Amino acid sequence: MKKVLIISILLLFCFSFLFSEETLVRNNVFGINPLGLLFKIYAGEYGRIINNGANEINIPFFYWHPVNNSNEDLSLMGIGARYRFYKHKNGKGPFYGPTVSVAKVSWEINEDKVDAVAFAPGAEIGYRWAWNNGFTLAPTIGASYSIGKVETNDGDEADFASSGFAFSLGLGLAIMW
Repeated sequence: MKKVLIISILLLFCFSFLFSEETLVRNNVFGINPLGLLFKIYAGEYGRIINNGANEINIPFFYWHPVNNSNEDLSLMGIGARYRFYKHKNGKGPFYGPTVSVAKVSWEINEDKVDAVAFAPGAEIGYRWAWNNGFTLAPTIGASYSIGKVETNDGDEADFASSGFAFSLGLGLAIMW
């Protein structure tokens, strides 16, 4: 968890200086996805509005370690990239774009330990509301396809992060500055 926090802070500083624009007063976004907390997924994002509000470069990060009463232990830690196109070209309103994520998967089942990397390209659509105080709300829905199998030597395959389609819901609560 500390690694995810350190990486997100470093990315925050890097992107805030890398894409400076004079025309937008607020073009940095940092937030969390509270919907993930329902499933014990700790997720956040840093975004940078660019091209006078027409686009956003967004770096999401997450950590998930579900509590399971069975004989297995699964955890995922990942980071990704999103490129959003805003319909009204003002950093607000409807947006859509491609996504990609990479996750490190650790899975232990029946005394068999598996470490794998899952790669998942996808797409998302959403809508960003932004208020004058800097608070934003950006619900999203997306789909991705995970590439790479997470399986044991016995051929058992993990239910999560292994090959196949996945859908996502987000509720980006963020501060824009």
